[in-house]
Amino acid sequence: MKATNIIVKDYLYNGNYVFGTFYELKKNKAGETEETYILDDGDVYSEKDLQDSGYEYLFVPSNDIIESFKKRFEEVKK
Repeated sequence: MKATNIIVKDYLYNGNYVFGTFYELKKNKAGETEETYILDDGDVYSEKDLQDSGYEYLFVPSNDIIESFKKRFEEVKK
């Protein structure tokens, strides 16, 4: 498993970014197990599905997300 979170660029239209998270392991048509991700709108994609659809995406570890929001939590305390 690469990471449990994904960000997809230009999802459905140019300039739109969508967040997704690990959903389930699923067997593809070739019988291989692949990870799927559920996006904010409820659509479920495997990495291959995203590639086949021409989407650019990044895998983001949860720790990166937590680190990027720590400062916001500190600001809320003030």
